[in-house]
Amino acid sequence: MSSHKKDIYKITVKNWEKYNGTKKKGHRSILLSTSFLDDSKVSILSEGGKLLYLKLLLCCGEHTSNSIECTHELLVRSCGGRGYHVTKLLDHIQQLQLVTYEKIPFFNNRIEKNRKEENRIPKEKRIQKDAPQPPKEAVPVSENSHQIVALYCDNWKDRYKSEKSPVVMPHHAKLIKTLVKQIGLDRSKDIVSAYFKMPDTWFVTKRHDIPTLMGNLNAITQYLETGKMITRKDLKNMESKLGTQSLLQMVDEGKL
Repeated sequence: MSSHKKDIYKITVKNWEKYNGTKKKGHRSILLSTSFLDDSKVSILSEGGKLLYLKLLLCCGEHTSNSIECTHELLVRSCGGRGYHVTKLLDHIQQLQLVTYEKIPFFNNRIEKNRKEENRIPKEKRIQKDAPQPPKEAVPVSENSHQIVALYCDNWKDRYKSEKSPVVMPHHAKLIKTLVKQIGLDRSKDIVSAYFKMPDTWFVTKRHDIPTLMGNLNAITQYLETGKMITRKDLKNMESKLGTQSLLQMVDEGKL
């Protein structure tokens, strides 16, 4: 067997994705212009070159990719020529900027090449490379978030005089975990405790659920730091007395 018969070509067909990039994996057809043979570049290819280029387009369609690997023998069968013609035809097609290609080693040759490259690495480094790596430590479940959930349930039972804890869904527990991660355990405790102390009838309407807690963090923080809060009822009363413009001015001046 001649050495060139082992050659493998990595070929990229230009503009493939422009016309066929939306094809799904396993699609068995391609888009091809009715004026394909009249194209200014295709028309000057030899008969073997046209057959070879068409075969490359079809191979791209088969693999749904603009980059393919072809054996030397496949290319010979595609263009109907002898072995040494393949490279000349590919060179011509590449000169016309229809494809780019390169030869890559035959599989067995690649194994041999990798073995030689491995032997160039100092022995001690090879041992270190091949040594079993210690398993990555699993990320522990946050105990802090469990504490906050427990604190929330205790406060809820006290607020609503219930012996049963509220239902905490997994996605609600995830919100609590995110809160603890962002502001820490102690601050999260303060936020939850303040939430149940705030005199806001809206919170009672919502039964002090976790989504309402997460959606009013700014108001809860203000109450925690100042002991004051503005309820929806307060805003309505102020609007009726002062008017919207005066209310906004008071907000701007920091009086609210």
